Amino acid sequence: MPFLSKVIGSLQLLIRIPPSAAGFDYSWQPYNEAAKIGLKEWNPVHIGFATPCVLVIDEEGHEYLGSADLKEEFATTVIKDEVFRLEGSAIYKFKITYCSRTKKKKKMGNGESSGTEGDGVRKQGKSTPKLYQLVDMYGGGELIPWMKHAKKTGDSTIIDEFIETKLKEFMYNSGKGKMVAVAELVRIRNRERNAMLSALKRKKGKGKSGPNILDEFRQEGENQGDLKKALKLLEGEDKRGKSEWKYREVTWKLEERGLMGENLVGVCLLQGTAIHNQLAMKLIKAYPKLVNDIFISEDYYGNFYINYYYTESLSPLHQAIINEDPAMVLFLLRHGADINQRCYGAFFCPDDQKSSRTDSLEHEYVDLSLKTAYNGRMYFGEYPLSFAACINQADCYRILIAKHADPNRKDTNGNTVLHLAVIHELSEMLKLCYDTGAQLQSMNNQNLTPLTLAAHLAKKEISDEMFEQILKLEANVIWIYGDASSYAYPLAKLDTINQETGELNDDSALSLIVYGETTKHLQLLDGLLGDLLKVKWESFGRKSNN
Repeated sequence: MPFLSKVIGSLQLLIRIPPSAAGFDYSWQPYNEAAKIGLKEWNPVHIGFATPCVLVIDEEGHEYLGSADLKEEFATTVIKDEVFRLEGSAIYKFKITYCSRTKKKKKMGNGESSGTEGDGVRKQGKSTPKLYQLVDMYGGGELIPWMKHAKKTGDSTIIDEFIETKLKEFMYNSGKGKMVAVAELVRIRNRERNAMLSALKRKKGKGKSGPNILDEFRQEGENQGDLKKALKLLEGEDKRGKSEWKYREVTWKLEERGLMGENLVGVCLLQGTAIHNQLAMKLIKAYPKLVNDIFISEDYYGNFYINYYYTESLSPLHQAIINEDPAMVLFLLRHGADINQRCYGAFFCPDDQKSSRTDSLEHEYVDLSLKTAYNGRMYFGEYPLSFAACINQADCYRILIAKHADPNRKDTNGNTVLHLAVIHELSEMLKLCYDTGAQLQSMNNQNLTPLTLAAHLAKKEISDEMFEQILKLEANVIWIYGDASSYAYPLAKLDTINQETGELNDDSALSLIVYGETTKHLQLLDGLLGDLLKVKWESFGRKSNN
């Protein structure tokens, strides 16, 4: 980053919003005095999914934008509200002004500004949730020094008493939680998403919610467990013992959550340091219901307004997997984490489906358009096991399998862990998924098996010949003699002819490759498929052209 010689200027701490949020017109606004962040030393951190950066303004008003990882670029020390940078023998001094990104008001036809859209954002930006006084996003908070004290001295009396006495006010029924109708949570999600979209893109929730049985019950006291059992009986179950649950147990009060809808455990796991993980474990031991308390809001993170970056339904188990922390995964499972909790946040949704997201008051999951190319590096498949597969976390995956996670569960797109391994081009993970019971014949919502999905996406050389790998997994060994072998390949999903009806099978691997839109598809026409195409030509095609 360029600096003018011996210039004293101002330095602003900023957040660089991802490109998907560029559709809004933003301006930089300084924090008020009460919102200042008390920094004692500079520790670069990645705040959520945005990237920290620094903006330096010299005396002539020139702006220089650079990386916030100051330790790599130059030696820097922060003392109170001033930054001292050492470069050779020269010391450069900058004053810090604190900034946040806010949305400009759009002018209406009469020249006045609309104060409705985004009011919630501005309100959130002005008042920091009390949650962040306990643990903030910058490594501080009231609880962190006491955790460090407990770790250093071995005496956790103070932190335990604090957790026991001060945190109950943040939770329903003093930590025992309460049941909330899923329809109410869906309304919150829908309302907050629409607040971020233009009027043309807004979509109301579909369906009917029905009467809210919870209105007739008092949930304070010792009847919480009985109420949950009664609701299960009223809801009923299908033949497999499963139902689309109409109620969700919520522990941390909705109005006391962070800007991304997280509770205190969520804040700790977002940091992911050793001391924060220890605090998260203490919280779960003290209040066991927090282990399954998910992110509720899907709007905000930090004090910044981020379009489509939702993490709704993210659970502590999902967070531990994202952190690549098998020890935390095992701890959470031993303390009752729901192994089948789904994460519906748009951040983990295919990029080309984000604009199609709609809600229904009749279920918790989000409705998506059928057509998708499954693009997006953060499409992780909703389930904890799917997250582990997509992140290529074999240890976390094996732990979840050992705790009876089902590798054949399908996400909203109908994809299993095998489909996701193909999408993310993870050959070793694909083999692990297959070895632990994932079925190669499973079809997603576009009638694609893992094999035909690989053909559809033309994944071969990039993923270490994944297409051939799946072919070998589907093959039956006839005989092996030394280095020679004979295999039989099922043609059901390979050939262009449907074996049962005799009609053309447009979803077969050969059809998807021959009629593929890119030249990469043609690269798959060797080996077995090349031989199959040659036999079909010699047996049928050549004769019909004579």
